[in-house]
Amino acid sequence: MRPLATPVGLLSLLAFVELEACRSHADGNPEPDTASSTGGAGGAPESSTSNSGGSAVASTGDAGAGGADEDAGAGGTDANAPAPCPTFDPESDDALGPELLHPADRYEIYVLGTVEGLVYFIEGETLRRIPVEGGVAEIVGPWAGSWVRLIGEDALLWARPSSSGDTQQIVRAPLTDPEDISIVVESTPYVQHVVLDDTHVFWATATPPDVFRAPLAGAEPELLVAGAQPLGAVLHDGYYYWIDAVSDQLERVPVAGGAREELARVLFGGPMAASAGTIFWGDNVLSTIEKWSPDAGRVQLAAAIDPLQLQVWEGTLFWSQGLLAGAVRSVGVDGDDPRDVLCRLRPRTSFHVMDDHLLIGGGSGLLRLSR
Repeated sequence: MRPLATPVGLLSLLAFVELEACRSHADGNPEPDTASSTGGAGGAPESSTSNSGGSAVASTGDAGAGGADEDAGAGGTDANAPAPCPTFDPESDDALGPELLHPADRYEIYVLGTVEGLVYFIEGETLRRIPVEGGVAEIVGPWAGSWVRLIGEDALLWARPSSSGDTQQIVRAPLTDPEDISIVVESTPYVQHVVLDDTHVFWATATPPDVFRAPLAGAEPELLVAGAQPLGAVLHDGYYYWIDAVSDQLERVPVAGGAREELARVLFGGPMAASAGTIFWGDNVLSTIEKWSPDAGRVQLAAAIDPLQLQVWEGTLFWSQGLLAGAVRSVGVDGDDPRDVLCRLRPRTSFHVMDDHLLIGGGSGLLRLSR
């Protein structure tokens, strides 16, 4: 939850790149051409002339100098251009802008989700909650660890160091009392890419490179995939999906165990989401949001710098991006209507989508944006 220690010059350069990318989206620059791909040299997407079952999405026209459209006329503006990307300005009285529910102090805020009208979030080593409609944040209890997840609406699960210090435990506790801890997994190599279903927790380890699962009620870990090195993972329709760092493939295996199945050649991986038989992920090398389905294969949906988190909500894919200059963007799951939702935030943006609101956490605090 703390900022990364990175040389100042590199931070400045990356921040400039991310801010310029956000400006280009706000100025109405189109998304890059997107193409379906099932392979290519080094896992790079094939060209739009590929016969792999996909087709390129036509560009909507390039922006001229200064971001103005060629058809804008002498005034230099385009009547059809999208509105500038909303930003958080604590001095603004704009009713359409995000509202600050809880300010960030020393730590970035990580949004867990909502339960019974309350949004739960991690701030440093403290679990807090506040009404979604606003109010005073209260401390639920202390918390320390990594890969924290909500179990339904009444419990938390996370990884923490074991007593030996060279392995980790996976533990759970009631959402209302994070100190009432019970052990799910007594000892495991260091945990990565934690995902849950109704009965089990799944996680990857780097040394050795494997994927395990264990019942949420607690038991010995079961080896699910030997030799897998996920760069992201998601559960969907009875399968565990992941992007593998060694095979350069989107792969899957039944959640109860079975043979690995390679689905599509990829370049790299990142955060993942799934809906209606389609798998979505952020590619941190290509700086894109990508998807795969059995019918269309692999397709690039949108540009995304440092994608951090993905969530599908009612036919729209939302993602946060930017290790240094945070933003939240969205696109239809079919590639339609790409939008800037919120730009120029402080870093490490997390979020949670609801019917009426978008809750955003990070270095800017806990924000609520009406949808």
